[in-house]
Amino acid sequence: MYLDGKGSIAKPKPYWQPGWLAQHDRLMEALHQMSGRVPLSISGDIHATALGRMKRTGKLDMSKNPVVTIVPGTVGSMTNYPSGNRGIGIQHPIHLDMQDAWTPVEENGFMVADFHRDRIETAFYIWSHKRQKAEEIAKLEARQRVTLRPVT
Repeated sequence: MYLDGKGSIAKPKPYWQPGWLAQHDRLMEALHQMSGRVPLSISGDIHATALGRMKRTGKLDMSKNPVVTIVPGTVGSMTNYPSGNRGIGIQHPIHLDMQDAWTPVEENGFMVADFHRDRIETAFYIWSHKRQKAEEIAKLEARQRVTLRPVT
């Protein structure tokens, strides 16, 4: 993860067991092989909000039915975000080919998803306890809305 004292996507993440990456690849392959549904992975992260499409993991080409990946946001980080400590912004490991819907955001926020038979409606919100009161959540406008549909 670090190369010459700086963050890097070219080196393995320290302390990660090799089985974790293999498990990741098996899960992504299973999602990719689904038909008639949105291959979706929502992964909690206390540092960011993001939406993208995973087109490759390792040697597996998933470009015909990319896995939609959502990082739903961080509701209340009380400290600086990791990119400040690492000296680099959010980056994808070289093990993946990703297409981001937008540059991942390191701000407090959350995501709401409505699941329908033919689609998933998502709405991403920015809210910070440092700048806003809890009562303001009910009046927030979505920063980003995305409709996800199965690849046909």
